[in-house]
Amino acid sequence: MIAGALVKGLFVLQDGAPIPFLYNPSEIDDGRTVEYEELSPLGFSHSVLHYKHAKSDPITFTMSIGSRLPYTSVQAPMSVESFVALLEDITCPVFKTGRMVSAPPEVIFVFGMYIKTGLVKNIKVSRKQFSPLLTIERADIAVTLQETVRVNRNRLNAFGY
Repeated sequence: MIAGALVKGLFVLQDGAPIPFLYNPSEIDDGRTVEYEELSPLGFSHSVLHYKHAKSDPITFTMSIGSRLPYTSVQAPMSVESFVALLEDITCPVFKTGRMVSAPPEVIFVFGMYIKTGLVKNIKVSRKQFSPLLTIERADIAVTLQETVRVNRNRLNAFGY
């Protein structure tokens, strides 16, 4: 890594457009539930577990976003409100001429080697600091992402990430 370079996380949209964020999530909660069906064959003294399916649990994390780059007084490339607006946009369906043309887009969440593909199910924004002009200086954003498929890392390489 280049000295002084900032490590970023990304939301990558279906069209390959990245939405970077510059603060680490405080923690990322992730899980996988595997369900089995209990079978009781006739004549057996015990039941048998038969694999049914696996499903992903929602991935939850909270990010702190600021109007300045971390550990500097340099202005961030995007205002806090602009970042929040982009995240809110990916929870909405796409409309054209008053008709829904597609459901909310699937996103790829990239944080180092932690890569998940899913749909943003919930965003909760806590606006924390305000400037004298009442612009938002800092916000904590709680995100819930429902994993949809395992991401192919080669797909990310094609986008240059």
